[in-house]
Amino acid sequence: LALTGNLRSIVAMLVAVASQRVVHALVAGLMLGLLCLTKSAFLAGAPAALALIGLWLSWRQRHTDFWRPWTRVVLPGLLALAAVVTPWMVRNQLALGTSELSSGRAGYVMYKRALMNHMPDETYRLAFYLWGPMLYRDLVQGTDWAATPEDRERGGRVQWLNPNPTSTFHLEDNRAIAMGRPDLSFTYYRMSAATFQMVKDKLVAAGHPQPDLAADQILKRTATQLMAADPAAHLKVSLPIFWRSFWWGPAHLEDPIPGLPDIGRRPVEVVNLLSGLALFVAFGAAVFARRPDDLVVWSLPVIMMGLHTVLTQGLPRFTIPAIPFMLLALSVLACRLLQMRFSGPPPPVAERNATTA
Repeated sequence: LALTGNLRSIVAMLVAVASQRVVHALVAGLMLGLLCLTKSAFLAGAPAALALIGLWLSWRQRHTDFWRPWTRVVLPGLLALAAVVTPWMVRNQLALGTSELSSGRAGYVMYKRALMNHMPDETYRLAFYLWGPMLYRDLVQGTDWAATPEDRERGGRVQWLNPNPTSTFHLEDNRAIAMGRPDLSFTYYRMSAATFQMVKDKLVAAGHPQPDLAADQILKRTATQLMAADPAAHLKVSLPIFWRSFWWGPAHLEDPIPGLPDIGRRPVEVVNLLSGLALFVAFGAAVFARRPDDLVVWSLPVIMMGLHTVLTQGLPRFTIPAIPFMLLALSVLACRLLQMRFSGPPPPVAERNATTA
């Protein structure tokens, strides 16, 4: 649903950017609003994409009509987006006590992400191996950047990043959740869940009418405070988190897939690497060349990946909607390179007529 919503929104925005008609901008805002209802992370990304496109449109038209993109594209688009999501936010506030569009897990996820900011240096280094593709693992195998099976177990260097049910401490980790005892947790994942359970139990004992939602809101505020307290650590950990979310397909799985030998992963990883780099090259080129049409296509998936990097633990499934755009960017880049290679030199500039009419 998020992927089809992405595509619909991009097509609508392309039409709005090309025509700069209010009715087309309203349709684009409507599509973006429906996208936000499908995946709430776009509630921050969609307005940012509209503002970025408006800024570049204004720059392109700065000598003719600087404000036209804002009054005929950005503002109508934002109003239409707000018209779609606001009734749901009001409904949730009245019925549930929160205006969030998500299912009440934002605080739990953000708190988990905030806990990861405190991972030890060795865990940080080995996170790239744990969450990396086979190509990277082959490269660092036998070095201090490679994790061993023992590193994932009790007392190991990446114990805190191993929620695998095959671990020797899995049952104890889950027991910590049931008891609401984050101090007994073995992983950041279960520590977040145990903290949520502890807060929820206190709210239930106090007779709170919506303990689940209230507990999630408390974790969300706490996570925001933890992230803001040490922004340098948050940005540092964002690098392995982005690395984790960047790899898709079989590349991000820690254990072999039945029926798929390791050699079958590497071609997928090469395509993943090239297409992911192509997406960011295309986005960067659109920004620096001030091409609003290209920004429409590449901004939403890039902004989505950025938000998941900063606010979540970066599970690869979070960025699945960006995969088609990675492949599209790789195809576009390959076509342009082939065109430059085989189109030949540009035609000579015609000589100016020295005489006047």
